[in-house]
Amino acid sequence: MTVLEEPFSLQKIMEPKAYAIEIHQAEPDEGEGFWVSVPGLAGCFTQGETLEEAVCRAKEAIRCHLAALEKADNRFRRVRGTRRF
Repeated sequence: MTVLEEPFSLQKIMEPKAYAIEIHQAEPDEGEGFWVSVPGLAGCFTQGETLEEAVCRAKEAIRCHLAALEKADNRFRRVRGTRRF
C-alpha cells in the first residue's frame, strides 16, 4: 500500500503514467474468471473471463475513470468559479 506523502492533486493523478493493477482469480463459488482492481484509483474495478480480457478491460476502466475524474474536476471548477463573496 502506498502512503501519500503530499497533498492530493487531481493534476498529479491525471499525469500520463502507468497504473499498477491487482489481478484476483474469482472464488470457486463466483464462477470462473478474474477481477481487477486499480489501487491508485479508488473505485476503479473490472473483470474478465480470461486473464487477457481482464487486463484489456482494466486498461479501458483506467481510461474511463480518468475521464470521469477530469469531467468532475472541470464541473467543480466552473461551479466554484461562479461564486461571489
